[in-house]
Amino acid sequence: MYNLLIVDDEMFAVKGISQGIDWPELGIGHIYEAYDYESACEVMASTPIHLVLADIEMPGKNGLELLQWMNEHSYTPVTIFLTGHADFEYAQKALDLGSFKYILKPVDHEELKRIAGNAISKYSADRDSQNFNQRYQTYAELWEKQLPVLRERLWQDVLSSKLRASSEQVKYMLQQYRLPLTMDSTVVPILISIEEWYKELSIQDEEIMQFALRSAASDVFFQTYKGDVIQDTLGSVVILLYPEEAQPVSFEDIQQCCRHYMKACNQYFYCCVSCYIGDPTPVHSLVKTYSSLVDMERNKTKKQNNIFLQSQSMFGTEASLPIPWLPDWLYLIEMGKKEELLIQLDHLCEELEKDPRTSVETLESIYHGLAYLLRFAIQKKYLKIDHIFDQASGFYSKQAVKSVASFHSWARRMIIIGLEAVNSCGKSTSSIIKKVQAYIASHMMYDITRDEIASSVYLNPAYLSRLYKQETGHTLTDYIIHVRIEKAKSLLAESNIKISEVAVSVGYSHFSHFSKIFKKMVGATPQEFRKQYHHTSGYSMAEEGV
Repeated sequence: MYNLLIVDDEMFAVKGISQGIDWPELGIGHIYEAYDYESACEVMASTPIHLVLADIEMPGKNGLELLQWMNEHSYTPVTIFLTGHADFEYAQKALDLGSFKYILKPVDHEELKRIAGNAISKYSADRDSQNFNQRYQTYAELWEKQLPVLRERLWQDVLSSKLRASSEQVKYMLQQYRLPLTMDSTVVPILISIEEWYKELSIQDEEIMQFALRSAASDVFFQTYKGDVIQDTLGSVVILLYPEEAQPVSFEDIQQCCRHYMKACNQYFYCCVSCYIGDPTPVHSLVKTYSSLVDMERNKTKKQNNIFLQSQSMFGTEASLPIPWLPDWLYLIEMGKKEELLIQLDHLCEELEKDPRTSVETLESIYHGLAYLLRFAIQKKYLKIDHIFDQASGFYSKQAVKSVASFHSWARRMIIIGLEAVNSCGKSTSSIIKKVQAYIASHMMYDITRDEIASSVYLNPAYLSRLYKQETGHTLTDYIIHVRIEKAKSLLAESNIKISEVAVSVGYSHFSHFSKIFKKMVGATPQEFRKQYHHTSGYSMAEEGV
């Protein structure tokens, strides 16, 4: 229901309007009366009013001044003026102040009722529009806040091949997320490899520090270029720079930014990082360049805290691997993305059929490249290649390069067999993780380092750290401590070995450090644990000194 205010210095005029019209029929629930400017202001200040019928000529301040006061105090009822003078200046000023209608006295009640009904409809429409605008503004603000998250998710899906970089969906999202890019725009990807933390961090602390690293990357790199900083699905920091046409890419400037960033990481974030700078590449080819950077990082075992350029990398330039799509396919094979890989195979074979330059030599190069990728991925899982591809499977087939169709058939069959084997290992129980855990168990008494562990499985230390955390949910450091403390508990409970010797046997040369870690993990000191265990088990032994 709506509230009506009638303002006139003549009481009979007010009563005639309030009682001469069926106001409830128009949705008017309450009628308020005022006989001058001041009393009208009091009513407006104390009660929400939706429709005002006001005389212009009143003693003291008039109706136009009342409307001006309402505007100044942000009261927004619909106003209809009543007057006995057909004065154009009055009418003009009333309209300028935002009145709905200007009616001459004497007032015809039916006409007034019709105009008042229209005014109520206008008020309702204005209110709905205002509510919509408020809701729209709220959603627009939420959308603005979510844009960085949406952009990061888009790039994560592109780089992990969940979305094809050349698809219409990506083209649409670039526009929706207000990215200054088209499908042919140049992007320069930079992969940041966190190679070593200089202090021991919990999982939560490490996540906080990685957030700080992404924030610092924005501060350093985006002073010169537009771009985004994301965390890819492997946990790496990836910087995407968007050079403009009027601003050519300067690798000298980018390397200078990398040097500033690496220095900041060393000084403020307790870590050592390397930067892998990709070649400028169109959006639709971004996955290939990104995959090359991932492979560069994975295969680097020396020169920490350094800058590496894709254009200077041996990867992709050797005669044995001439095909530009191989890095992209290797990533899909290792991630077990069979359907995505088969789709890319179909697209490749379509292009080979169309290209008049396709020859047997072309097919042989691709054949050997794909065979190499499948062998590499399967051997990384510590599986036997001959157990996966027996003679019947036709892994080694001269017929595969006779035509595009025969290659397509062979490649499709090999991909299905190979990826079923890769996927059968399961992320949570992968052979590489088991090998790492076995190495830790057999070397816990030594001061083992992450580099030594990584060397035992032939992986880059930074890559191994992320892989281990991704597959187990724990850092290597946390797992080493867990294994040592579990072994210490077993020795304390089941042997009469001195506690100091127990500490040494599980890799702690300083007893005080061992005792501190043990209490943190177990909730009791080594002495307390041994006493409690022997008391509850009924085991009796002489009190051992440290």
